[in-house]
Amino acid sequence: MLNELITIFFFSGTGGVRKIAKELEKQYKERAFRTYLYEIDYTYFKLDANEIDENVTKSRYIFVLFPIYAFDTPQPIFQWIEKTRATNKNVIVISVSGGGEVWPNIGTRFNCIIALEKNRVLKPNGLSVFSELFLDPDYPLSKP
Repeated sequence: MLNELITIFFFSGTGGVRKIAKELEKQYKERAFRTYLYEIDYTYFKLDANEIDENVTKSRYIFVLFPIYAFDTPQPIFQWIEKTRATNKNVIVISVSGGGEVWPNIGTRFNCIIALEKNRVLKPNGLSVFSELFLDPDYPLSKP
């Protein structure tokens, strides 16, 4: 596993998800993974798509992190899914909310997963979403 590549895509409206994404990146780097971190915001779609696609192609896992917006996945995540050229990947979907692991919050991941499947980003064997989880932005990810 040493030097395996992980790519993290995230959208953060207020900074909570950014904090989690950067901590996730830090934790994987400490375990000798190579990581790429991409914030999906108004500047993301101006980046070099070929460079991003090359990193994604080489990645063992792709993380997709986002806050819950009105019981749904934020629109920038759907825009990324439509534009990415990544295919047949192991994807870990993480939704972030202080509201708890309740059905409206769980449902946001389903909408994201359906869009990933529709756009063939996920592996076609039906086991494409490697993991899905919920995080509270105030929960400590690392030891103090």
